[in-house]
Amino acid sequence: MQTELTNIVGENNFILNPGSQDKRLIDHRGYFHGKASSIVFPQTTEQLSQLVMYCYENDLSLVPQGGNTGYGGGATPDQTGNQILVCLEKMNSIIEVDKVNFTMTVEAGVILATIQQAAEQSNMFFPLSLGAEGSCQIGGNISTNAGGLSVLKYGNTRDLVLGLEVVLPDGRVLNDLNKLRKNNTGYNLTQLFAGAEGSLGIITKAVLKTFPLPTQRCCLMLAFANIEQLYQFYSLSRQQSADCINSFEYISSASLSLVNHGPVDASFPLNNDYSHYALVEFSCSSNLFELEPVVEKILELAFEQQIIIDGVMAQSESQRKSMWRFREAIPETERLLGGSIKHDISLPISKISEFLNAIEIRLKQVTENFYTSVYGHIGDGNLHFNLLHSKESNATKFKQQFEQKLSTIIYELTKELGGSFSAEHGIGQLKLRQLQQYKDPMALMTMNAIKTAIDPKNTMNPGKLINN
Repeated sequence: MQTELTNIVGENNFILNPGSQDKRLIDHRGYFHGKASSIVFPQTTEQLSQLVMYCYENDLSLVPQGGNTGYGGGATPDQTGNQILVCLEKMNSIIEVDKVNFTMTVEAGVILATIQQAAEQSNMFFPLSLGAEGSCQIGGNISTNAGGLSVLKYGNTRDLVLGLEVVLPDGRVLNDLNKLRKNNTGYNLTQLFAGAEGSLGIITKAVLKTFPLPTQRCCLMLAFANIEQLYQFYSLSRQQSADCINSFEYISSASLSLVNHGPVDASFPLNNDYSHYALVEFSCSSNLFELEPVVEKILELAFEQQIIIDGVMAQSESQRKSMWRFREAIPETERLLGGSIKHDISLPISKISEFLNAIEIRLKQVTENFYTSVYGHIGDGNLHFNLLHSKESNATKFKQQFEQKLSTIIYELTKELGGSFSAEHGIGQLKLRQLQQYKDPMALMTMNAIKTAIDPKNTMNPGKLINN
């Protein structure tokens, strides 16, 4: 294989028989440890096409990997040691920034933060924002249909993609790189690969939507007596701000309590004795009106209607960043406490209260030896409902003994209320069982038919998303 890889990508662009401790062989959360016959770093679409063709002809499996920041093990090879890990980090060029069409054409290995910066330098805005944005790559973001902090206004990653270039499982290249908002010419092939987790091909280039750069922002930290009040403020904000709201993040009192004893070196701007909090951000790109007076009026109306019980508006960019730090520090704090049993679920917004009122009662029928950390993007119905071990127990033993039972209860109630067991983190190999259990059978059959038609040899990221 060494000769073939040298001929395809050059002698400095692959690693044969990588050691088991190579960070690329371990998923971001440390759940999955794989092996690989080689790790390859193609520099061009042509090189990748030749590599995939060679693998197809020799029945070798490929595992595409971006920044390796995913939560489902979708970019980790299996234990056979026969798979080739394909890292896109050297395909990292920004090809074009089009200020007229509000698009950006990039290679798959470009770091998300680099795309954000390039857009801002051209007085544009790319809204995808994640905790891992300093290391995740856009190809991986598209392949997992990443969510993030601005889905409420701008949508998931698939909503930000106009066109793709993809190397198919047999090595041929699908060129669907177009900038068109309207292109009514049959199946939307670009959307087929967004969220496919590398199971149908390897994304090499993308045309992304950009937007006018926000010139005004207003950030609020608010307190509520109950979840119903959050709904009311959410509706009021959308209606009265001309839909200028772009983030609506929920923080439970339990999650805030964790952070207050964790890594944030700042004082929380509100009394921390309330039950529910929301971090709400408004933004707009127009200078023809002032956003802050509009938001102040919304706050005034909310207080008059007794929708909120406390609140504060950031008075500077540093205060805004400090508010966001409390929200962003929750996962970090959970890790410091030994980790949690994580659940990335989505629900109709109107059902979140019903879920929260019922779930702990059901969980405590199994054990009372836990406490919750509940937070998330409540504006789009995405909750992170995590369970931590009590101080009297061991984190590892808690997960081993109770994870499957407790998670099943959470997913069953989520399904009852019309929700999803996977909101923004994808399936990978972590949630294959849940996919088979909760996905509509006809949807599964259709997914398998697509996989078989495009990848009949099952060489493209086998064992991920599609369990065949």
